[in-house]
Amino acid sequence: MTRLRTQMLRSLVIALLAFLLIVLVVLYPRQIDLSMDGHKVVASYSTELGKLGENVKQFFTDLFENKSLGYSRYTGETAGQAVVRAMGKSLAVIGGALVVGFIFGILKGIADYRLSKTRFNILGNWTTWLFQSMPDFFCAPNYPVVYYQERQVRPLFRG
Repeated sequence: MTRLRTQMLRSLVIALLAFLLIVLVVLYPRQIDLSMDGHKVVASYSTELGKLGENVKQFFTDLFENKSLGYSRYTGETAGQAVVRAMGKSLAVIGGALVVGFIFGILKGIADYRLSKTRFNILGNWTTWLFQSMPDFFCAPNYPVVYYQERQVRPLFRG
């Protein structure tokens, strides 16, 4: 029982340290200034370590008092709205990949079974390994969904 408690405490401490590290990296103050020097674009970075405390304080103020993650850097919308917008696009890709994976996986299984007693059995072993090692989001049928959603045009198919 004490070993389980020690392992759980250790996992909790590691998770909290990982959370703290991610928050500090994300909230690290950085400013990029772009300027032209003849025909070259010159980038200069400036950071103020003193602003890190302000950023962390503002983040937790927004999180606990305003029930928000703050504002997005680029569009002026809240970070929660940006997450919901991006999540909808991601779910379209994930859903499409899941459907395509189910359909082609079932068809591949049927073909492997039918070809298992023939000389074409060699196709089943290495192609199964190849398709299992390829992530679903590389499936080409999902690209039209993402492309047309970005352009605010009706997609080729709904996923």
